Amino acid sequence: MTPAEERKLVRKIDLHMMPLMFVLYLLQYLDKTSLGYTAIMGILQDANLSGNQYSWVSSFFYVGFLVASPLSSILLVKFPVAKVVVLTVLIWAGIQMVMAAGKSFASLAVLRILLGAFEAAIGPGFTIITSTWYKPSEHALRHGLWYGGASVCEGMIQARDNVWFKS
Repeated sequence: MTPAEERKLVRKIDLHMMPLMFVLYLLQYLDKTSLGYTAIMGILQDANLSGNQYSWVSSFFYVGFLVASPLSSILLVKFPVAKVVVLTVLIWAGIQMVMAAGKSFASLAVLRILLGAFEAAIGPGFTIITSTWYKPSEHALRHGLWYGGASVCEGMIQARDNVWFKS
């Protein structure tokens, strides 16, 4: 393969893989930070949460993430990575939609634990996908695009909110 053909192939892979990985990781990142916005929008009153319960609901995400991380690593090794990632993303999206129905501390706690558990496979899965589709010299840039890009995008959203919603 000539260098020109290789560049064309890498660009084609980038155009197919990176936008999807970027958007999914951005949504995952927004999910982790969205609970802060819900406090402003009245979840404490709607779900009859005390401040302490709200903090626990926020923390339960990471409990699920930590408990499921070893299991997701095993699944990513034993089964095809693409299937594990797609399945966990679909389940995670479904749980995210059900979050709107959470009206109590118990329901929100269970949903946040499940969200964390199913998000645990996404980052490692994307790392495996990146290392499978790209040469080692190309990994850093591609990781930066889907991993760091989500943080930059969230920062831009927060900056916009600070400008629009100044008190």
